[in-house]
Amino acid sequence: MEKIFIRERINAVDYNNVNQCLLFTSSDADIEGGIVNVNLESDVAGWYQLTFDAPAFILKNGELIDNPILKHLFPLSKLKYTRITKTGDKEEELILYFIVQPEEDSRDESGIVLKSYTCIDYPRHNLSKAKNGITIGEDTLDEKRSMTPNNEVPNVDGKVLYVKADVQSRMNFNNYSELGGWLDALPGAFAYIPSENRAFRLVNTDPSKKDLNDESKFINWYELEVNSETGTFQTCIKDSDGNIIPEPVWSPEWGGYPLAPDPNKYDYGSIGINDIDPAIVQFYWDTVWFNPEKTMGRYDGLLYRKNSRLLYDIYETLDFEFPNDFLGTKFKIENLDDTVPSYTGGATMYVIETGTVWQYVNDTWEDTHKNKREVFKTKDTLKGKWAKLDPQKPYLAPNYADKYLDYILEGTGWKVGEVDKIYIDNGIVELAEDGVVNPKKVELSTYLYFDNSNAYNAISELCNAFKCYPRFDHVNKIVNLKSVPGEDNGLTYLYRDNLKSSRITQDGEKAVSKLWVYGGEDLNGQVYIQDCNRVNPEYYLADYNSLDDLNARVTNPREGQYAKISLKKYTWDQLIEKTKKDGKRLPIANTFLVGELPVSSWGTGAIPEINGLDQLPATGELGQTAFIREQDSYYSWVPEANAWFDTYLSSEPSEASNIITFERRFDRENDQWVDKGQFYHWWEVLSPYADNYIMDFSYFLDRKLMTEEQVNDIKYNFILPISHLNKKRAPLLNEYSTLSQELLNWNNAYDESKIAAEAIDKSLRTTYAIYETKDGITSLKDTGLYLYPPGADFKTEGWSLAEVQYSKSKAVEVPTFDKIAEAFPNPKIGNMVKVKDTGEVYWYANTYSFKDTISYYLGWNEGDLKDSKADAEKREKEWLYSPDGSLEARNRGTGLFEELREQELYPKTDYDTASDALKYWFNPPANIDMIPDGMPGDPKETSLAHNYYNARNRLVTEEINKQYALEKIAEVETAITLLLERVEILENKITSLEHSLREKYGDYIVEGVFTDDTMVYIYNLWYAGLKALNLYHRPLVTYELGVVDVSGLPEYSTMTEDVYHDIVYRLNKPELVLPNPGDYCYVTDNKLGIVKEKANITSVVRSLSNPANHQITIETVDTNTEELIGKLVTAANTIYSKEQIYNRSAVIKSDGTIAQDTVSASLDDNSGKLTIMSNNGTVLLGENGIITTDRENADLRMQYTGKGIFSSTNGGTTWENILNAGKISIKALSAGTIDSNTISVSNIGKTANIIIDGKGITAISKDGADASSPNITPDDKTSFFLDAKSGNAYFAGKIRAKSGDIGGWDISGTALKKGGVGMSSDNSSLNNYAFWAGNVDPSQAKFWVKHDGTMKATKATIEGDLTATTGKIGNWTINNGAITNGTTSLNSDGSFKSGNFRVDANGNVYATNITATGGTFNDITVSGNSTFNGTVYASSGSFKGKVEATGGSFNGAIYAYSGNIGGWKINGHDGFTHDNASIRTNGSFAFYSQVKPGGGECIFDNGFRLHTTQQQRLYTPEGITISAGVSSAPDTISRQLYLTGMKTGDGSSRNASGVQIYAGSGCSIRLNAEKNVWIRSGGSIGLEGEGAGIFIGDGTMGNSASKIKIGAAKTALYLKGQIYNNLSSRRVKQNIQPITDDEKEDLYNNIKNTTFYTYNYKKGYGDSGIRTYRGFIIEDLENTIVEQYLGFAQDEKDNNIKTFDTVALSQMNLILIHQLQKKIEILEKQIKKESN
Repeated sequence: MEKIFIRERINAVDYNNVNQCLLFTSSDADIEGGIVNVNLESDVAGWYQLTFDAPAFILKNGELIDNPILKHLFPLSKLKYTRITKTGDKEEELILYFIVQPEEDSRDESGIVLKSYTCIDYPRHNLSKAKNGITIGEDTLDEKRSMTPNNEVPNVDGKVLYVKADVQSRMNFNNYSELGGWLDALPGAFAYIPSENRAFRLVNTDPSKKDLNDESKFINWYELEVNSETGTFQTCIKDSDGNIIPEPVWSPEWGGYPLAPDPNKYDYGSIGINDIDPAIVQFYWDTVWFNPEKTMGRYDGLLYRKNSRLLYDIYETLDFEFPNDFLGTKFKIENLDDTVPSYTGGATMYVIETGTVWQYVNDTWEDTHKNKREVFKTKDTLKGKWAKLDPQKPYLAPNYADKYLDYILEGTGWKVGEVDKIYIDNGIVELAEDGVVNPKKVELSTYLYFDNSNAYNAISELCNAFKCYPRFDHVNKIVNLKSVPGEDNGLTYLYRDNLKSSRITQDGEKAVSKLWVYGGEDLNGQVYIQDCNRVNPEYYLADYNSLDDLNARVTNPREGQYAKISLKKYTWDQLIEKTKKDGKRLPIANTFLVGELPVSSWGTGAIPEINGLDQLPATGELGQTAFIREQDSYYSWVPEANAWFDTYLSSEPSEASNIITFERRFDRENDQWVDKGQFYHWWEVLSPYADNYIMDFSYFLDRKLMTEEQVNDIKYNFILPISHLNKKRAPLLNEYSTLSQELLNWNNAYDESKIAAEAIDKSLRTTYAIYETKDGITSLKDTGLYLYPPGADFKTEGWSLAEVQYSKSKAVEVPTFDKIAEAFPNPKIGNMVKVKDTGEVYWYANTYSFKDTISYYLGWNEGDLKDSKADAEKREKEWLYSPDGSLEARNRGTGLFEELREQELYPKTDYDTASDALKYWFNPPANIDMIPDGMPGDPKETSLAHNYYNARNRLVTEEINKQYALEKIAEVETAITLLLERVEILENKITSLEHSLREKYGDYIVEGVFTDDTMVYIYNLWYAGLKALNLYHRPLVTYELGVVDVSGLPEYSTMTEDVYHDIVYRLNKPELVLPNPGDYCYVTDNKLGIVKEKANITSVVRSLSNPANHQITIETVDTNTEELIGKLVTAANTIYSKEQIYNRSAVIKSDGTIAQDTVSASLDDNSGKLTIMSNNGTVLLGENGIITTDRENADLRMQYTGKGIFSSTNGGTTWENILNAGKISIKALSAGTIDSNTISVSNIGKTANIIIDGKGITAISKDGADASSPNITPDDKTSFFLDAKSGNAYFAGKIRAKSGDIGGWDISGTALKKGGVGMSSDNSSLNNYAFWAGNVDPSQAKFWVKHDGTMKATKATIEGDLTATTGKIGNWTINNGAITNGTTSLNSDGSFKSGNFRVDANGNVYATNITATGGTFNDITVSGNSTFNGTVYASSGSFKGKVEATGGSFNGAIYAYSGNIGGWKINGHDGFTHDNASIRTNGSFAFYSQVKPGGGECIFDNGFRLHTTQQQRLYTPEGITISAGVSSAPDTISRQLYLTGMKTGDGSSRNASGVQIYAGSGCSIRLNAEKNVWIRSGGSIGLEGEGAGIFIGDGTMGNSASKIKIGAAKTALYLKGQIYNNLSSRRVKQNIQPITDDEKEDLYNNIKNTTFYTYNYKKGYGDSGIRTYRGFIIEDLENTIVEQYLGFAQDEKDNNIKTFDTVALSQMNLILIHQLQKKIEILEKQIKKESN
């Protein structure tokens, strides 16, 4: 053994590390004034701290002088600690630097003045002073270390996949002029002319628009230049063959979107990832500007910067599956007649106005009164929505640990050393060539957040985020990051060795069995494990095509591995084949459950619907499919799995030829692959799919508080079904979020169009002021009325230009504008048409109605104004006054409509000619090209005219947009309603399962929460949650351990070879003597049950002055992992004050104001975001407006934009519109006072209003068409309802009125009266009338009730209870609870008496004579004669006299000792006799030969039983035949018994055929005359009872020589006694070999791992569930060595029965006992050895 020697010293050094003086040494050298009480503390977090004392004075030459070393000890002076460890000739040196911090002076008890010093390690001091104010967040920019340079598209595995969009292109144009004919071209379309080698991009929405200055040019086709670097056109590349490939590009200036891909036709598999989810795909276009100076643009409210990308997000939703005869959508009912189908009926259309589907029946359109969802089927489909991707700036976060560390240390003088890479499983697996899956490990990168920190604390935050440990090189100024805290050198602490004390505490308060797991936040919000795949990479293999594929590719599978096999074989057509007949679906409703119909009865066309899985039959066949309502999906029978499988389809696929994929799970068990059924999710861990918790009941199992059966019950009957349902619910919830956002967008679109339309309409109207004249005085009555002039509604219908993209319109197309009249000879409002030569879309509209004119306001009726010249000349005079002349409308501002009309009617020249040229009223036509010839003015030449037509066209367009938005709103709301119904079905089932789980196992479910804000990757969080639950699923075990730091032993400080402690021989390595904080160790204290418990050294305190006081602190690994890392956060708290931290802020100045340059920099930032943080929350000013976030609850957010104010309660996932420029849209309005003259409440698309003004509350309907339905019934939550149409009102609370009228009833102070009916509450006198009817005077009324309860009624029909104590009813006297009439009485106890007949309270009847024609008597005592002429029923009783009955039934006991029953004579106690047969009370039953001469026959329909307690004989001279069928030959009839060859009464033999018992086509048992017994194949003999047996052979009964011979090899013999087999002699055996130890061990292990059960037998087997048995299941032991011992056999006739050799079982048990005995002996030897 080489001796270990430790030497330590401390020096004062300058800042260049040059030695100044020696302060301490561990050698015996004497240092004048040296430091004392020296302690060096080190911690697992990587920091050190040095403390010591120094005397202020020393005694020298008899005098006290100042200690000379104190001149080197002062705050911020530098010290050097050196430790040299020498082992033999090898030396190791450790150097640490410290900075002196506080200095304290004190005097000890002896009067010596000491100075106390605390020194912190140099890295902590130096780095905490460096880079103060350092901040890292999601917006921190750093080009040097960014993970997203050069604007790369950042795919995120499993979350988002960016795909270049396809370009709309045509490469075959012959010449330039053809470009204008490509009317379907969308912005960004690429056109190429090969003959001219010219290429173009469409840079607007109109491909045919020409240049007004040059008709030969199309202004929207931009010619691309050739790029000299690429050798091809701008925005294009060339492939390897030199072909031109246009890139997907787009500009927000182009005013429209490019051609979007059809998400339902895109081949997602071609992207190269298996099982890709289309919902993660985002197609993109790069944004370009051909103007180099252009850097940004805005489109649809989104700001696009340079290098932005246009996105097309794919999402899953529901769509209607319209039939071929669905003709589209109309806004109004009147437009239906525009579309008439060419065939007779059946066609359908949807009308937005009614919200219903209309059907063409009998040459007319009829309302079905059903919405789309009720009429048309829905299907799952993919859709897309436009979005954008901002340019990717060089953000620092997320990043790797070494990159963060490099960023933190930059400029500090420190360098990055070794940084251990931390890898995580990202949930994606890679398949090797051998088929074995390798979980894809990626280096951990995450977000790092801290604000106004310093370099040291930043390193601490970094280590906390990455769960790593810093190690500082003091000499070379290097920072290393380690993934583990220290080394494992096998250091062991033993009781009575280097372990001084130990204590164990178990805290059950912290034990959980259900752990909720929450992570931090990424850019999308909080991270949960619900999106994580619960795969166990240690056992999961991969996804395979078939079992053969699995076997071929996985050649060496391990026990416990599992794989997924996808069955891609059957089309939907094949799965529903049984719903067809002759290959066609029949439209007949199928009301039967699956399995209730024979196979031949399938073919009713409709797929059956049932409620639950329990209604599915046990078996099925291919082609059978059923819809399970509570599962919201179809289930199909899969023959390969012999089970019903979920198709995960809630509606039938649109293509019946689609292949339906079924996923199956196979587990490796007992060296074979076992089918575990349909795959829902990997269930090894008790954590349901798409849920956020994990369960672990292993502690309860270990303590035997639960059984494996209970845990399996939770796993298979709760967790798996919840996972199954969650797998369906999760995508629906995602779809709901998408649809909610889509609904918000369409509501916003409607609001925007409505606001725009109102503004445009306002510009067209004229402003009027109204003056009123009363009593000769004229005064201003109203002002600011925006109305149209008189006659504005005349001749204003026409075709208006609509700003609708030509290629997107589905309207009828005509070649030129003048051909519209041919296509629409009688146009209706709302008709649309496309004009091909101009590429424009027109809408037939009438913008102005009579109600919009000033004439209507003044009180004129619509027919009062005539289309005549005379009336036209009055338009500026008479028609501006009310009919009675009291009101006058004065023009205060002419609108565009009147301006243009005035110019055309009365130009500045030739007034009369212009007036005569026009016919009566003239209004501007809908289209500028429709102005009639002969007009004196040309509006095309006037800018004002252009303004008018521009405004009108825009108004028409906004109206179209409003209607389209309403249609989309209705569609999305319908989709949401349908979606929520599906979600509710699933959630109800999930909730039911969760409640049942809680009710059944609530005592075992202890919930806890695990949160780690640093976890932003789901698989990181998943494994952290597993680790946390592994720690906390059992009571937290805390060890308090006192260990010895042996480095203080004198053997390690002296150079001698002397050894005084045995421990020195065991700890003979430096790493064992001087362990570092973070190193692992092992603790053993057998008495306390601690055996090699793994622990961690968390801190070491070396008392250099007194080595005997060295201290080592250790903690068990499980209890302190998080605490070890957590220590880093507070490690530097001693080095600066709070003021030093916050005064270094780069944003907040010392006076509390914001630094102006900082705000300017934020505003100038191209990101467009300004974030303001306060104590109340966060305000973000960016491209989406102003977003505020609540500090306490980040889910609560408000958004302020130009469109309005929005709120979110889910962190911004969805937004609800609260307020816009036109209206308040909010579910709940909370306000103290609303101050307004008039409040009007209306609904989009409706005409019913609620108005609150100074007059009160009024509910009105403008035209009655859209008013609320009078059929509306308020629910129990409605407190007040006023029907705008009918005037009906509903109040849930009280209505109080002192007087008035309600429905003709007069209300007075205390009474309510109408005609001769009234009621009064005046009870001042009990004689007052409370109710009356029949007269206005209550006293004269025919009916009244007084307050004392007195009632008068001349007639009454009373239903229900009537209570009276005295009086008469129909001459019956009421007296003391009884009613009497003469000698007849009915008493309150239920008894009845009338003359000699009475019935007592117990139901007994007493009568002198009874005559009954029928009835039921439960207990009869008849002493005299009685006559029963009808049917008599009696359950018990006694007839003592004569009983005669022609029919009847006795359900109880009958006692009779004589008489006849059915021809049988009753012979007292001797039984019955009838002709030639008798039945005796001793059980005998006899037939006589006189039954039928020549051979009697007796037929029993249900068989018979012969039984007797005495030896009786059944005999007949001709034998007996008992048959269940038609008499026939014995060999061909089934279920017959032939008893022949019997003895007659005189003992002579009558037949020699013997006894034959038939059971089918062959004889099962035959006893012939030769006394042989034959048992055919499949037969059995059952013996029961003590001493039972079969004796066939030479011997007599009981003779041991009797033998049994069973012919067929597999014939079974069942006995309820015992079988004794004495064939055990060596003389009757051969091939005798000893059983090997390996075979016995194999047998032992199989039995050890066998699960034993309690069970009952099913009906028809055993005792049918009467008794509970205990044992094993044969199937569990098949294909094992146990089967070889017990000889398992399958019953040939009953597939449910498998048997084993019970004799072999006892032999096997002997072998097991022998093997166990050997193991016991081995263990006893080991115990004895250990004890010694």
